[in-house]
Amino acid sequence: MPQGNSFPNSSFSHNVGNQHSYTTGNVYFVDSGATNTSDGNPGHNPSKPLATLNGAMDRVTANQGDIIYLMPGHSESLDSATDAVCDVAGVKIIGIGEGRTKPAFTFSGTAGSFEMNAANTLIENVRFLASVSAVVVGVNVDADGITIRDCEWDWEDTGDDFLIMVDATAVDYVTIENNRMIAESAAGAAEAIIFRGSDNLTIRGNWISGDFSEAAIFGTTDTSETNSLGVGLLIEHNNIYQQDAAAATNGIDIMVAATGLIAHNNIGTLFATAAANAGLDPGSCLCVENYVVNAIDEHAVRTPIVSST
Repeated sequence: MPQGNSFPNSSFSHNVGNQHSYTTGNVYFVDSGATNTSDGNPGHNPSKPLATLNGAMDRVTANQGDIIYLMPGHSESLDSATDAVCDVAGVKIIGIGEGRTKPAFTFSGTAGSFEMNAANTLIENVRFLASVSAVVVGVNVDADGITIRDCEWDWEDTGDDFLIMVDATAVDYVTIENNRMIAESAAGAAEAIIFRGSDNLTIRGNWISGDFSEAAIFGTTDTSETNSLGVGLLIEHNNIYQQDAAAATNGIDIMVAATGLIAHNNIGTLFATAAANAGLDPGSCLCVENYVVNAIDEHAVRTPIVSST
C-alpha cells in the first residue's frame, strides 16, 4: 500500500504551488536549496526533502502512480549520462515554479544528458540549460510511452548549445508537447527534436527557435537501428523559427519512409527562396494547413503548394 506522504487522510489528490495531480501512489519532494536536504531523508515531506532526482528514483515503486515533485529553485548539474536517470516505470516528475524559478538541470559537460529509460514516465515544467558548447544530447528518450510536457531548453552564455535537445530513437507512443525549445541564432545546434524508428510519435504545440543545421524537427534513417523511420506520426500546431539560411535545412524535415499527419504548423525560415518551397519536407506524411514564411512584412503561404484532389 502506498504510504508515508505528507497529506493526512488523502494520498489521492495533491496541490503543490500551481501544480495539481492525482495519485494513489507515494509522493516525494526534491529540493537542492533546502537547509536540511539529503538523499538520506525519506523525502515524503517538503520540509525534509531529497537532494537529487536520482535519490528520489531510488525510492519510487514502478507503476503505482508515484509522483516526484521538484521544488522551486531546485537545480542539478549534469556532466555524464548517469547524473539524472529516470529508470522506474510509471512515475511522474513534476517541476514546481514559474519562469526562472522552475527546477533546472544545467549541462556542465558535453556528455551530460537527462536519461528517460523507463516506460510510461512523465517529465513536466522543468528547465534544461546548456552551459557549455555542443552538449551532445539534452534528453535521451529510451523507452515507450514517455511524455515531455511544458519544459524549456535554453542556453546560458554565447556559444553554449545542445546539438540535439531531444532524441527519440526506436521508441513508440512518445509525446513531446507544449515545450519551449530555444537555441542561439548562430551555428551550433543540429536539431531540436530528432526521431528514428519511432511509431505513433506525437510532437504537438511546441515553440522552437534557433539556427538548426539539420532541421528543428528531423526524422531520419541515419541510424544503426533496424526499425523503420516511423508510422502513425502526428506533428501538429508547432510554431518554428528556423534561422539557418542554408538551402538544405527546413523547419520540419522528414525522411520519405515516415507516414502520418503533419497539420497546422507555422514555420518561419531565413532560406531566401519561394516560401512555398521551403520550410517543410513531409516525407510520406499527409499535410493539412501548414504555413511557411521566409521574409519580414510578408504573409505566410500554405505548403506544400499542390492541393489534394
